[in-house]
Amino acid sequence: MPISSDVYKELVKELEDDKVSTDELELLCYSYDSSPITGKPDAIVWPETMEDVIKIIDIAKEKQIPLIPRGSGTSIEGSAVPEKGGIVVHMARMRNFTVKAENGYVKAEAGCLVDEIKQSAADMIFPLATVYTLPKTVGGIISEEYSCIQGLGGIVENVERIRVATPEKGIIDVSRDSSPSVRDIVGSKGTLGIIIDVTLRLRNVAGKVGFHAEYGTVEEASKASRLLSDVSGIINMEIIDQKTVSFDYKLKGWPEPIGQAFIIAEFMEDVTSRIMEIVSKVQPIQYQLYEEEPAGVWSFRDSLFTSICKQNKFIMRCRVRIPKNSLPEFFRGVERISGAYRLGIGIYGNALNCEFYPTIVAKMEAGEVERAIRARTKIIDLAVQMNGKVDVVQRPEWRQWIALGYSTEDIERLVRIKRSWDPTGIMNPGKV
Repeated sequence: MPISSDVYKELVKELEDDKVSTDELELLCYSYDSSPITGKPDAIVWPETMEDVIKIIDIAKEKQIPLIPRGSGTSIEGSAVPEKGGIVVHMARMRNFTVKAENGYVKAEAGCLVDEIKQSAADMIFPLATVYTLPKTVGGIISEEYSCIQGLGGIVENVERIRVATPEKGIIDVSRDSSPSVRDIVGSKGTLGIIIDVTLRLRNVAGKVGFHAEYGTVEEASKASRLLSDVSGIINMEIIDQKTVSFDYKLKGWPEPIGQAFIIAEFMEDVTSRIMEIVSKVQPIQYQLYEEEPAGVWSFRDSLFTSICKQNKFIMRCRVRIPKNSLPEFFRGVERISGAYRLGIGIYGNALNCEFYPTIVAKMEAGEVERAIRARTKIIDLAVQMNGKVDVVQRPEWRQWIALGYSTEDIERLVRIKRSWDPTGIMNPGKV
């Protein structure tokens, strides 16, 4: 049900006209994110300050209107889609950040793009710089708990403080040592409150080397990645399958890749000899070291998702974390699903925490979209059977999977926080 004219007028009064919209075309645009899930909001607001966010929450709390925080809309689980209508709070105008390289920190508002901070950090490494090229925001990375540069620790290890606006408790500052803590906010998908700003770590890592290898089989690439991940000097590492790489090669007019899987990595210069020992044990078809420009190794990967989008009318993804020893089995299982549903499915992801993104492509021909949806469900089923961790929301039959990887104590603690911070459940209802 659309918001009342009184609510609209109150939002405009408190925020100004250019920060509020109920235009039908804009509502339609905010009915989607990068998932197959849809849901139409009743209004969109664009706060520019913490005070704006507080006013929005106060109005929504009084009228019991759902609030759905949104960053750049790149969630592949439907987190930014209103399940029950309500107000989408788009944080795009809260993009101020300050880099303090000498202290090793950056303070950033939730709407800041990760790549902008990365570029401003000069020679420092920004661990939250994600492995993919979609324009993710700081708030989105934290809310979704996307994979980051794992060799420097995960998101929790690199977030010092988060300031959150909540319906019941107002503004709350959390740190890694507080209770509730940063760990409780990371991955909460906007169900506890709206992230205002964060303090993040920067790392000074000198003497890096890039590494790119092509392996004949998925089994060989998996074995190599397991050995490489045990090297303490590995900063980041990814595995990309042949299908994903072939989209990029095709767009560039190159012949099909020979290998079935590729590893790209960046590591400390002083462990180069150890890396070469592993290469000699699990020999790739070919490999290359990037010693002069180590960051150049990522240019191989940066264009992959763009190439997939340019060549396909329909793309559907999911996110899974697979036990390291099960990677070959998972890749082969996805290959069987690809054949059974007559769809192209590529896989790529982080080899250190084994977070992967199976990506289904289709040409929008009769029945293809329906087959893609069924194939996605089968892939998630496969991950669950392998004791993997899946990240899905908004579908009752999937909610039993959310508990994978969480203890009873974790779940009970999060329920207590939810009841304390958002007792009436206006924050992103229907999500878990």
